[in-house]
Amino acid sequence: MDWPDKSLILKSDIYRRLIRRRARYAWSFALISFASLVIFVGLATWTPGLYARQLFPFGFFTVGMAAGIVVFIVCISLTGFYLHRCNVEFEPLQKEMLDQRNEN
Repeated sequence: MDWPDKSLILKSDIYRRLIRRRARYAWSFALISFASLVIFVGLATWTPGLYARQLFPFGFFTVGMAAGIVVFIVCISLTGFYLHRCNVEFEPLQKEMLDQRNEN
């Protein structure tokens, strides 16, 4: 297999665009995940009684359990959205970059 020249790939506009977009998505999703966890832990630290309250008067489900589930759903959703973006946006850019390289 003929491996591509690294310097040609690094100079490619498609490669730069790919790296920039991927980094933007990764950092924004990481910040959203981090913020949701900080808010969850911060509320538990500063208002511990809030998480102990029952969400419904007839059950055992507390505000803390609901908040934990929401944080879990946010993180899983962000992961799924990132994987979708990888398949829809980043993979075609990689394929275009390799096709362009094979033409040269």
